[in-house]
Amino acid sequence: MLTVNLAGNGSGTVTVSPQNASNTQFPCLGGSTTTCSGAFAAGTQLILMPTVSGNSTFGGWSANCTLSGTNCLITINANTTVSAIFNAPTGSPVQLSGPPAMSFALISDAYNAAPAGVNSTIKTQGVTLIENIILNLVGRSINLMGGFEPSFTTQTGFTTVQGEVIIEQGNLTIDRLIIR
Repeated sequence: MLTVNLAGNGSGTVTVSPQNASNTQFPCLGGSTTTCSGAFAAGTQLILMPTVSGNSTFGGWSANCTLSGTNCLITINANTTVSAIFNAPTGSPVQLSGPPAMSFALISDAYNAAPAGVNSTIKTQGVTLIENIILNLVGRSINLMGGFEPSFTTQTGFTTVQGEVIIEQGNLTIDRLIIR
């Protein structure tokens, strides 16, 4: 039996793969009080995939998961409970390094603010950002670094971009960024 709790003060969903036809509670939808469960045969390997809603961020898993990006990989051997933690937005998840450092809600906003002719660094928190990014400004050289904790000093995970990244002009170096 797998039980998934949606925890935290944000909102999101958890999808389980492979799906078992008898488990109609998945995907698990809702916010901080939602619990979903389903029966899976012992030895079944599952992928739990979080998706944030609105401007919430994904805070991680409460169980011992093998991580693949933000996904939790587990094998069902007994009754298993996993909590997916969704956090309400607290600050801007994107920072353009300065001086002075500037905060943004989206990578594309930070890119558009980056000065031409210099190598700029855009740091993102370990969250999921939903946006399409088009890099088309002349003279931009960008280091895009993901997976930072809220103070932007330490990389502790990965940033996921749900959308397209199109590079038309300039240079882009990516570190700890997953594009879906």
